[in-house]
Amino acid sequence: MAYLLGSENNINSLQRDIAELQETVDNIFSRTGPVRYPSWKYPDKISSDIDVVDVLNEHKFQQDDEEASQLAHIVLLEMVVDRMLLCLQSTSKYLDYAASSEEET
Repeated sequence: MAYLLGSENNINSLQRDIAELQETVDNIFSRTGPVRYPSWKYPDKISSDIDVVDVLNEHKFQQDDEEASQLAHIVLLEMVVDRMLLCLQSTSKYLDYAASSEEET
């Protein structure tokens, strides 16, 4: 499986996955507002403040640099975890908000 690390198809797939996860998070944020949790990937930053477009632009497949492509692959995998966690956290906030709204009525 190590031969797949840094492959162009995998990196492109991860980038699409991250973009889709971010769209989902943005959709939830439109209902709840941004959540303020530390990022899993960048613990010194708030997860909702990370510019995903910049991360995707910085970590791309590089035809002539296998090591850079492997690093990009790993960083993008970590970003998938980061965005999935943010999605879970924002969903939890949304459910709390929905439950409290239901109690008021």
